[in-house]
Amino acid sequence: MVGDIREAEMRELTLLERSFIEGRPYLLKLVDLSRIGSVSAGARKAGAEKVHDVPVLGVAIFGAHFAIRVLADLVVRAGNFIRRIDAVPTRYFATEAEARAWLAERRALIAAEAIGASSSAPIGVPENMRRSRSLEVQPFARPSIEAKASWERLPASARMVLVTTPNDVMDDAPSTRKLLPDTLERERAERTSHAAPAPRGALYEIVISYKEPTFAEHAGHEARIFRGTFRIEAADEDDARVRAIAEFRRIQASSSVGWQREIVDITCRRAET
Repeated sequence: MVGDIREAEMRELTLLERSFIEGRPYLLKLVDLSRIGSVSAGARKAGAEKVHDVPVLGVAIFGAHFAIRVLADLVVRAGNFIRRIDAVPTRYFATEAEARAWLAERRALIAAEAIGASSSAPIGVPENMRRSRSLEVQPFARPSIEAKASWERLPASARMVLVTTPNDVMDDAPSTRKLLPDTLERERAERTSHAAPAPRGALYEIVISYKEPTFAEHAGHEARIFRGTFRIEAADEDDARVRAIAEFRRIQASSSVGWQREIVDITCRRAET
């Protein structure tokens, strides 16, 4: 059960994926607009009230054509699937497969941003705090040494190498250049004494494809895709993906538009030694 709502009721309302951070539940919602009409308004309202104490950290909506997304927003609001559609990261997709792929990326991102958080830290945003209208989870703007320690557990030889092709040059050069050895040594010297040792495992190469905020899509042009390559030592592929996303978000926090960059694809493979 999640709150007071049973699994069967959850499936009747919409497709909910339950996950946990530090033992606390949160929801990722997969909404099929083609089946909303089969669920009564009363059931939707009751379900929304029962799960309101569990934070919703992502909503993937499919079954709606791009041209009717404004109407789809109204349908989702009326169905009480989320209280405020601008308070939760929400994306529209053409197919269920694409929607599920985005939810998987959201789960990895949420896990990455939870690294280093205290086990007593609250999950989600309290109701009495102003929620961000951003559709992306914002990274730490100025992470403390304690918060950064978890990102910096990797040895200097495998910390991060961000590579861009000649056609993929970002406008904020400091976040794209390779970190110099003396910089790594200086950062390592600043770490706290209680930082955990580096994980032992294989070396993985993770390529993160992402796009910048742009009006090109609204003008009918294809969005420009950028790629960053990370070489990270991790226990397995899932661990490598989580650490790569965490490092990606930490680096992009130095850019004024870094928090708006949307990850569109992640590939991971064993690195050649």
